[in-house]
Order: sequence, then structure tokens, then C-alpha cells
Amino acid sequence: MFPAREPTLLVASFLLLLVVSTTNATQAADGCCSFPCQHRTVCMPSGGGQYTCDCTGSGYYGKNCEIPTYRTWICESLRPTPDTLHHLLVNYKWVWDIINNYLPSVHSWIITKVYLIRSRMVDSPSVYTSEHDY
Repeated sequence: MFPAREPTLLVASFLLLLVVSTTNATQAADGCCSFPCQHRTVCMPSGGGQYTCDCTGSGYYGKNCEIPTYRTWICESLRPTPDTLHHLLVNYKWVWDIINNYLPSVHSWIITKVYLIRSRMVDSPSVYTSEHDY
């Protein structure tokens, strides 16, 4: 009635089904494996493939700490891009001459801010957040 199928096709289909089901079961075991939490927040597994992101002190909220608080949103909106900051810090020699020569009290404060701004421009690796026991 039905055409005979080759046993290798059945075995290959079974193995493919087994691999796919095992892969899905492994992914469901720990939801933190894909690092879903954003903005350097900590992922805490809750069992059954679920997770919770600890957004404390990050300025963000939401399931994956992806929504900025009002204050964070305002600060990010007003912050200039790294290219703009670089342009302001490198160019306009006349401004720096005034600061260096005529405003010594402000000079130290401005240079400290410049160093802090420039240090934030350097990329650093993200914090490893998967081996925490809470």
C-alpha cells in the first residue's frame, strides 16, 4: 500500500528530531545562557528556563532592564556623541588657552572632567554575569 522507505532516512529523521528536542531542552534549562539582561545588569535563573534581571542601580527597568528611567533618558538625550566630545576636546585652541592661562581655579576641575569623559570613551569588556550563586 505505502511505498517502502529506506531505513537510513528513518534513522536520520529520528536523529534530527532527537538533536532538536535535546537542544530545546538545554536552552530551556537556563534562560541566562543567552545573557538577556542589558546595561551590565545581573541575570538570575528562576527555574524552568525562566530568569529575572536585577536592574538595581542601573537606571533601567523592565524584564531585560531595557527601559530607561526618566532621569536616565534625560541624561542620555543630553549627552553628546563620542565624536562630538572628541571634536570639542581637541579643537578650539583659543578656549583652552583662556582656561589654561586666565582661569587657574577652573583649570583643575575642567581637566578632571576631561579625563573622566575620555576614559568613558574607552571600550571595556562586559562584566561576566553567569557564575553567580544567590
